[in-house]
Amino acid sequence: FISFHRFMIPSHELKFWRHTFLYASFIFILYFIYGYALQGRISVRSISEALSGTADIMLASSFVLSSISYFFDFLDKQLVYRKYLGLMGFWFAFLYLITILYLEPQTYFYGLGKNIGTPEVLLGGAAMAILTWMAVISNTWAIKKLGPKNWRRSLRLGYLAYALLIIRAYIIEKNLWLHWLKTADTLPPIRLINTCVAVVVLLFRLLMLISQHRKKKATTLAVA
Repeated sequence: FISFHRFMIPSHELKFWRHTFLYASFIFILYFIYGYALQGRISVRSISEALSGTADIMLASSFVLSSISYFFDFLDKQLVYRKYLGLMGFWFAFLYLITILYLEPQTYFYGLGKNIGTPEVLLGGAAMAILTWMAVISNTWAIKKLGPKNWRRSLRLGYLAYALLIIRAYIIEKNLWLHWLKTADTLPPIRLINTCVAVVVLLFRLLMLISQHRKKKATTLAVA
C-alpha cells in the first residue's frame, strides 16, 4: 500500500507555505491591477503577465535573500523562506507556461518544431529546465544523493536561468522598451519592470561574490 502521509506537507512547514502563498497572492493582485491599468481590460494575456510577474518576484526574493543577508543582519531569520519562495516562483512560472501555450500555440505548441531554435524558445526553455531541476532537488533526499557541495552548486544555476530570462526579455521586447523610453506615454511594460528587478538581484549577487573574494584574499595575505 502507498503511504500517503509521505506526500503531505510536514506540519512544521505549513506556516512557511502559508506566508509564502499570501505573499505571492499579494504580488499577483498588484500585477493584475497594474496590467489592467496598462491595458484597460482583463484578458488571458493580462492574467498571463501577472503570473509571469509574480514568478519573477518570487524567484527574485529567493535569490536576493542570501545576498542581502550577507551585507545586513535584519533578514537573517528570513533565510528559511528561500526554498518556499523559489518553489512558489517555479509553480507560478509553470502556470505562466500553460497560458503561453494557449496564447501562442503557433510558437510554443504545434509550431514548436519550427521555432525550437529561436532565442525566445531556446532561452525560455533552458531557463525553465534549470528551474525545474532546482525544484526537483529542493529536498533532503537530493542533498543526500548529490552531497551538500554539489547540491549548492546546482541551486546556483538559478542565477544562470535568471540571466537567460533577462536576455530573452530584451530580445522579445527591446523595440517596445526603446519606444517607451523615448515617449514614456504609458506605464512601463511589465516585462521591463521584471527585467530591472532581475538585474538588481544579479548585481547584489555580484557584489557579494566580489566582497567574498576580497575577504578571502585579505585572509590569505594575513596568514602568509
